[in-house]
Amino acid sequence: MGNKITVAKPKITTYAVTGNSLKDIWAYIQKKGPKDPNDNKKVAALTETTIEVADKWDPEIRGGSCLEDGTMETYVGAKNISMKIVTSIKMPKLGKHALSKPAKKEWDRFVKKLDSHEREHIDVTEKVAKEMGEEILKLEGFGVAKDEKKSFEAGKADFIKLYLADYSGKKISKRITEASKKFDKTTKHGAKHGAALNTDIG
Repeated sequence: MGNKITVAKPKITTYAVTGNSLKDIWAYIQKKGPKDPNDNKKVAALTETTIEVADKWDPEIRGGSCLEDGTMETYVGAKNISMKIVTSIKMPKLGKHALSKPAKKEWDRFVKKLDSHEREHIDVTEKVAKEMGEEILKLEGFGVAKDEKKSFEAGKADFIKLYLADYSGKKISKRITEASKKFDKTTKHGAKHGAALNTDIG
């Protein structure tokens, strides 16, 4: 019994930023950067992750009994499930500029720290996937029918119903968003880990 999580290689895209100083470039980012859907504010980089739960899974009988009237009751759960984390990251890329060597060095440092912060969002999503997996594997559907096979199928159908009630695409997306918002709030969008551009460097 287990939850297999696969993390796909992130899809990286870029948008060009220009300016003659770091202040100019930061102003450009605030005007042209990607919009964070969580607060509708422009950000330097944006990571979007999704958790894809495989349709294929192995059901297992968790218990059951034959009732006095001859019908069978069966408890059905998932023996294992598979999940895939898919990520897209949009990063700034320095285009035409007239930055001094110290300013260019600061920009390079900033982008490196920013990249590290964005990739940490993948770790946050992986944690969500692990928590979800543990919850799903604890789910049990219940079925009752005149024979064992039909009772099992009814239990399996009930399990799917329970799963869909709490793990639909929108509900999974909401959990990822909440975890991501908490992470960004804690790190101040990575600023606490160095992902802040020092625009005072000329």
